[in-house]
Amino acid sequence: MDGHIFITVLAYYVLTHILHTLRQRGDTRGWQTLRSVLQPHSYATVIVPTVHGTVHRIRKPGLPEASQAQIYRHFDIDTTALPQSKVIITPK
Repeated sequence: MDGHIFITVLAYYVLTHILHTLRQRGDTRGWQTLRSVLQPHSYATVIVPTVHGTVHRIRKPGLPEASQAQIYRHFDIDTTALPQSKVIITPK
């Protein structure tokens, strides 16, 4: 029970910090609008099996649209530096 309360308070704090930061930078959008704007920006995972039996798993972020990039700039998030990964799985 205490864990649920802690997570709820933490989520509330994070939400109020996000909205406060945006208001300071002149962005008055609410939480529902932010969610709908940012929701389509996602990662893509491509899984490529080779003829040798290895599998390449490549994960990259999508390019943000202008409205998404504007929100990221408010938080000084460099979208060109989002993490990417490439994992090569070899058969045993």
